[in-house]
Amino acid sequence: MIRARKKSLSGLGQIAFITAGTLLAFGFFVFAVSGGYFRSFLETRVSLNPEAPLSEKIGAFSPKPSQKTKIVFDSKKPAASSNVPETQVPPLTADFFGASFAENKPGAEEAEKPFSKILISEVLFGTKNSAREEFVELFNPNDFDVDLSSWELRKKTESGQDSVLVSAEKFSGKILSQGYFLISHPDFSEKFGAGTGWSSKSYSISENNAIYLFDSSGRLADLLGCGSAFDYEGSSCSTPESGKSVSRKAQNQDTNNNLGDFVVSEVSPKNPVVLALLPSSTPLLSLSPSPSLLQSPAASQVSLTSAQIKEVQFGLTGSLNSDFVKMFNPNSVNLDLKDYKLVKKTASSGNETSLKSWRNDGSDGIIPAQAYFYWVNSNYQEKISELQTQGIRFFMTTGTITETNGVALKYQDAMVSSINW
Repeated sequence: MIRARKKSLSGLGQIAFITAGTLLAFGFFVFAVSGGYFRSFLETRVSLNPEAPLSEKIGAFSPKPSQKTKIVFDSKKPAASSNVPETQVPPLTADFFGASFAENKPGAEEAEKPFSKILISEVLFGTKNSAREEFVELFNPNDFDVDLSSWELRKKTESGQDSVLVSAEKFSGKILSQGYFLISHPDFSEKFGAGTGWSSKSYSISENNAIYLFDSSGRLADLLGCGSAFDYEGSSCSTPESGKSVSRKAQNQDTNNNLGDFVVSEVSPKNPVVLALLPSSTPLLSLSPSPSLLQSPAASQVSLTSAQIKEVQFGLTGSLNSDFVKMFNPNSVNLDLKDYKLVKKTASSGNETSLKSWRNDGSDGIIPAQAYFYWVNSNYQEKISELQTQGIRFFMTTGTITETNGVALKYQDAMVSSINW
């Protein structure tokens, strides 16, 4: 009987077969695992979705604790007590936060307004009668009017504590070219004829406060500090005694030095003059071609800025009568000088003397809008001829001025402009 012989692998063959199978299985396992990990990585990659919160964006790039550095964005005073290495980087821009942030940023679509310089021209810090009998006077040195809406007036105490006087929400009004704007404590707004008042009756100022004026874009327009004030331009100005004010030596003088620009002076608030136009055949102002104001049965109020002294000249060498005072009507309408007078004051005695009163000049005292006019010594023929040739209005008396005189323009006996007073 013949039996069939069963074939089988030898020992070495079995080992080779098992090894090959194991390697094949291991290779398939590695391929499967690595491919899944890669897909998982793709699905969890960092997202810079502009709508995501800033903390998530920054967290996506957070380094390990051992790699952290301190980042300072435009910091003036970096923290002193830190051993973390410091890296200065530029401020974040809207591009970092995504297009949607730039589009939704408040005011992003509005162009920043051009800067208009407005000066603090006089400050009264109170009187013996009342600590709240106080004001801040502003002057517009520009050749254009300035809208003061959303401006802000603030103060700092000697210790540097900051607070508001007139908030941006409550600041409103217009200051005319070469004109003034008065801000006072609300209790004295009527007395001074102020354009606006402190935002609250509880607010006040003192002689060692720093006074700041900011425009509607938050830019510093002017700063005044006296005595031991926390801030000032250059050097602080002298501290006035009660009832005295500090005012600029000249209305346009601004050397960015409070000590050099301001002097202690008599109180002389200058504000827009308000005249009531009553039905009359002789109106106070020429408002042509708008006679309807005069036809109304009720009085109308027209706000005008007072006439201003622009230049004073006293006797030249060899010609003691070469005196004149150059003045200006900053309004957009004609100005009647009926209740104005020009006076001088002697430094030694303080006595005042009238140079010219326009009370009885009638129509001759009407000054055109935005026009200059002069007072001239009647013996100063050279200047008189010059003004006649130029067609500029002038008025003459025999009065004289010396270098020790102060000169002031008064409206209804209240000083509205002065030089060297």
